[in-house]
Amino acid sequence: MTTVEYTKPMEMRLILLCLIGLIGCPSALAGEKVSGRALFLATPSTTIPIGADDEQHVLRHVAERGTQIEFTSSDSLKDCSLLRTGSCDLVRGKGTCYGYQIWVAPNGDRLVAKFSGVLLPETAADNNLPVTLLRGTWVYVRGSGKFVGVKGAGVYQGRYISASEYELEWNGELDRAPMAEPTNAKKD
Repeated sequence: MTTVEYTKPMEMRLILLCLIGLIGCPSALAGEKVSGRALFLATPSTTIPIGADDEQHVLRHVAERGTQIEFTSSDSLKDCSLLRTGSCDLVRGKGTCYGYQIWVAPNGDRLVAKFSGVLLPETAADNNLPVTLLRGTWVYVRGSGKFVGVKGAGVYQGRYISASEYELEWNGELDRAPMAEPTNAKKD
C-alpha cells in the first residue's frame, strides 16, 4: 500500500486534543510505538438515502471483520481478531466517517479504539483507475481483562483494493496503566 502523507492540520488536531485533555493520550515519551496493517472484508452495508442537498447524499453503516496482516510492537494485540463498525456521511462517495475498531483476544478480552476520519475517492496516479482512500485519527477508549487501563492514540490510512476489501494501516502510541490492586485483597 502506498503511504499517505498526513496534513499538518490533522496532526495539530490530534496534538491539541491531547494537550487539552479531551482524550487520554500518554506523554510522547511514555508510550510504546504501535503499528499494524489489516485486511477487512467489507460486509453489506445499510445505506439510507438523504438526497436533500444532493441526490447522491447517503448515510452508510457497516460492521466488518478484519484479519491482521502484520502488527509491530505490543505482542498482546498480535493474535487478536478485529471488528470494525462505523458510519459515514457521504456525498458522491466522499465524506466523514466515525466508529470503533475492536481487538478481541483469544480469551475474549477486548480493546476498543474510537476513530474519525474521511473517505476520499481519488484517481490513482499509476493507472488512472479510481481508488477510495481512508484517513483519520484513533484513540483507545476502553479495555477489558488484560487491556484494562490501556491508553493511546494515533492515525490511520487505508484504501479499497476491490469493491469488497480494503487494507488499513495504523500507527501511534500505546501506554499501559499499572495494574490495579484487586478489590478483594486483604489489608493488614
